[in-house]
Amino acid sequence: SGLQARDFISLTSLADRIAGVATRLNAFRNRTYTVGCGGGITIREIALLVAQRYEARFGLACELRVLSEEPREMQPLRVTSARAAEAGLLAPSLERMSAEIDLIFDLLKGN
Repeated sequence: SGLQARDFISLTSLADRIAGVATRLNAFRNRTYTVGCGGGITIREIALLVAQRYEARFGLACELRVLSEEPREMQPLRVTSARAAEAGLLAPSLERMSAEIDLIFDLLKGN
C-alpha cells in the first residue's frame, strides 16, 4: 500500500555522520549506531516524489501503481526524535530530498 512510514535520512546528512565517525574512530570503536532523523515519511510519499522529479527532469510520464491497499492504515512510527535532534539530525525537507533525487538521476544518467 505504501502507507508504511520509514525514517529516511538525506544522503548529505548520512555522509556528514559518516565523516564525523571517521574523524573520531577511537571514540566510536566497537559500537553500532542507527542513524535516522526522528521523523517519518511514507513509502508512497517517497514514490510520488520520485515520480514527480522524474517527470520534471525527463519530461516523461511516470505512473505509480499501488498493487495492494493492505495495510489500510499507517502504523505510527516511533523514533526517539529527541536523540535525533541532539545529534543534529532533522527530518529531511522535501526540497532537500528532491535535490538529492535529481543528483541520483544525474549519476544514473552519467552526467
